[in-house]
Amino acid sequence: MDTLQLSVENPTVDFKEHLSDDSNKRILFSGRFGSGKTYFLNTFFENNDEYEVVRIFPVNYSVSSNEDIFELVKYDVLFELIRKGLSFEKVNFSKFETLPFFISNNYFEIAKIFIENFTKTGKDFAPVAKDIVELIKKYNGFHKSMQINSEEEVIRYLQSFSRKQGNIYEEDGFSLLIAELLEQIQSRNFRRKVVLIVDDLDRIDPEHIFRLLNVFAAHFDIRQNQNKFDFDKVIFVCDVENVRNIFQSKYGQSCDFSGYIDKFYSKTVFNFDNSDIIESNVLKILQSIKLEKREYLDDNNIQLILTAFLLTAMVKARLINMRLITKLYQSEYTQKVYALDSHYFNNNIWAFFSFDFLAHILGGGENLRDYLNKSVRVNNLLNKSFNYERGIDSVFSIIAFFELKNNNARSYLDKDTDMHYNFSIKQNDNNYIAEIGSVFVYSNPNSSATEGRKKIEINLIKLSVDAVDVIRKHGFLH
Repeated sequence: MDTLQLSVENPTVDFKEHLSDDSNKRILFSGRFGSGKTYFLNTFFENNDEYEVVRIFPVNYSVSSNEDIFELVKYDVLFELIRKGLSFEKVNFSKFETLPFFISNNYFEIAKIFIENFTKTGKDFAPVAKDIVELIKKYNGFHKSMQINSEEEVIRYLQSFSRKQGNIYEEDGFSLLIAELLEQIQSRNFRRKVVLIVDDLDRIDPEHIFRLLNVFAAHFDIRQNQNKFDFDKVIFVCDVENVRNIFQSKYGQSCDFSGYIDKFYSKTVFNFDNSDIIESNVLKILQSIKLEKREYLDDNNIQLILTAFLLTAMVKARLINMRLITKLYQSEYTQKVYALDSHYFNNNIWAFFSFDFLAHILGGGENLRDYLNKSVRVNNLLNKSFNYERGIDSVFSIIAFFELKNNNARSYLDKDTDMHYNFSIKQNDNNYIAEIGSVFVYSNPNSSATEGRKKIEINLIKLSVDAVDVIRKHGFLH
């Protein structure tokens, strides 16, 4: 099976501009589940000479306590850096860097010495000297122990990390090591910018989401606009609307989510819109589907074009995601053939293929009707460069067949919209086709005069909803 390669040209231009801003150090990359966020980012950064990427997936963190989350972040980052083949020769830290850790680990002992001796007025310094000498020796030993000089040391840390607990303000030796290794990446790649991608943020436990965001935000505030570990960019990948719902569920509807979340990104939320990707690739995906009675759908087949149009509408209406559509690539489909009357079958009316197929992938005719109805509003946002009128004729043929085939009149009134359809019928042994001549509404409902008519454009998705209603009313597409 061939690997599906999707064109991501349009969102690439927008994201490149968003990312290239030097002051845009923290980025919230938002898109729905299954919209192709990870695929897009993989494609964007693949063979990109400007950026080196470290990617972590904290969805696995939900099995650990809240206190562990930052240790898990360090574990993931170090693991990814090892995979990049960096040099783990001796990394030396100055005494200026290790002294704060020593003091924080021994501050009770230090305080005891000074409190017991220097607060006693008139006390000779001699009794203190011995204690201070011992303390200096202890510090020198501690300083020596802080030096990390091999890859094996890092691996031992990774193996034992679960025994450690995180701290939102910590800067231990391994945090410093990560910063040193990032500097090594930058120097060996002529200052290539290093990007940390935190993927699937909204799939983890709510406590972890906000803890993780707070870790990075706190460091950014403390270190004067520097990211944690000195990453040039940090990208949080999620659906910001999901995070909003989680936040309000946890803290209440009255809490100001916007005021909370805006400190976690530098500029604006980057809203990933993959509808252009769908539009430019959906025909290719549908053409790859293997049918039972013929190998593939033809390029200009109305069944192919109508199905692609309706699928794209559902994507733009945020009802289905790219993951569902890409699963169709090189899949197999067999249309069930059933009789509509004593002469015609469902495969004699072209639009039936589209509705049968969409009901198949969406879980039935009721779901199809619901999805189409919720997509009506986006009809005018879609590309109508294909034969839009032919698609309308194909869908209207279903209404004409069931509602008007025993009526010699060649006009139809949609009572919900007051739209009048004038049409003609073309039929033979293989196909039933209704061709619409004109569609209009009366400007004055009480007048039937020609000058009272106002021509309007047909909403193909609304017409599809009506067609599905007719099909279901006659006992099909359940």
